[in-house]
Amino acid sequence: MNLVFQAVRTAIVVKEYFVSLCCPRKTAVQDRVTYEESWKTEDGIVFHRVRQTDMNGNIREKIGVHYPGYEHSYYPCEAMFKSSRPPWFFIGCDGTEDKTADMEPYICIGNVIRPELLQHLFPRSKRWVYIHPTTFEETVFPSKGIAIEYD
Repeated sequence: MNLVFQAVRTAIVVKEYFVSLCCPRKTAVQDRVTYEESWKTEDGIVFHRVRQTDMNGNIREKIGVHYPGYEHSYYPCEAMFKSSRPPWFFIGCDGTEDKTADMEPYICIGNVIRPELLQHLFPRSKRWVYIHPTTFEETVFPSKGIAIEYD
């Protein structure tokens, strides 16, 4: 019985060794966050682009926004990728243009989406509305903006 046990054990060790040579296993690697760039508009809005690459090579991008004369807390780059839901089900301008997907990179902890940002990103837009994610009520975008917070 002992001989059979040793033979099976040796076979498993040999198999694991050869499998590790030809088929390396993926190890859990922490997502890599890289700070890409910053730029400032003529209006004084400062943007910070940050990218996250996960262990599968998928890239996510977030853009932090800082307004002139507006008190802002600093959030580390990693916090920008923490779970946060958009504060709207839909956001659009002039009643018909859907900008929900275009605003995805700006949905990150610490950002405040203000009319100045919307006007900068979409210069020809006039009237902004959003649909609340729980009440589904259409609302005119507030002049003070909407803060993005933790889930």
